[in-house]
Amino acid sequence: GTPFWNRLSITPVHDAAGTVTHFIGVQSDVTKRRRAEDALAEANLRMRRDLEAAARIQRSLLPDRKPEFPGLEVVWTFRPCTELAGDTFNLLPLGDGCVALYVLDVSGHGVPASLLSVTLSHHLSPVSEGSRLLWSERGSEGGVAPTPPAEVVARLNQQFQMQPSRVQYFTMVYGIFDPTSRRLLYVPAGHPPMILVPRTGPPRTQSTRGLPVGMLADASWKEHTVDLAPGDRLYLYTDGVVEARCEERGELGTDRLVALLASTREATLQESVDAVRAEVEAWCGASEPEDDVTILAIEVTD
Repeated sequence: GTPFWNRLSITPVHDAAGTVTHFIGVQSDVTKRRRAEDALAEANLRMRRDLEAAARIQRSLLPDRKPEFPGLEVVWTFRPCTELAGDTFNLLPLGDGCVALYVLDVSGHGVPASLLSVTLSHHLSPVSEGSRLLWSERGSEGGVAPTPPAEVVARLNQQFQMQPSRVQYFTMVYGIFDPTSRRLLYVPAGHPPMILVPRTGPPRTQSTRGLPVGMLADASWKEHTVDLAPGDRLYLYTDGVVEARCEERGELGTDRLVALLASTREATLQESVDAVRAEVEAWCGASEPEDDVTILAIEVTD
């Protein structure tokens, strides 16, 4: 047979080679895994930075300070549920003291909703080509006049029709406030009803919702009016407020919102809006709101 010393000389060599090969394979796997983890971390960091940059751009389209309109105080709160929001709002001077105001909420969440939200902000901006949306020619009289709210919403509906490959629509309230008559002419398009809190008397919700924008090509909208007096407050908001959910108690709901606004009637307008936001966050508890929270409030001052 094979000498004992020869068998000893062969076996260790074979085992050592196998061990080295196995060790090299393990090291290679570990290196590849670490490289993949590093690449993933870098990609996540880039994505986070991109989202933060996009969020800054989106916020730059919102009012950056309290606008000053004669006879009107304006405050708001805006709390996206993620970096990017489907909500947006603004107030725009139309001349002769008139003010256009809107709050809108794009269906869905994340990047698709925020892209449409940003696009709509541009269309509703007086400094872009979309300004043609806000003013219309007077016809034979020449010049331009503010586009009636129902026509503004109808034009948006034609431009942003929901497609089979893109099931996306939005709700909104668009109105024009005339400080001379203290009247708001507005259109509700699938949006939660505004809440009027008079200087005296109980609060009440305003009119019906109407159809969301982008769902039906031949949809039309009816204009409504609300006459305001000094001290009256009007709250526009998105459904993230009333649909804020607590696991034990369900949704916050419109009734609780109305009661909260009534209880803060003697507080300042800013304190009232801050109280609503605080209640929404407290209602959701540790889970935090699952939808964007936007409130735009106006108060007639004289």
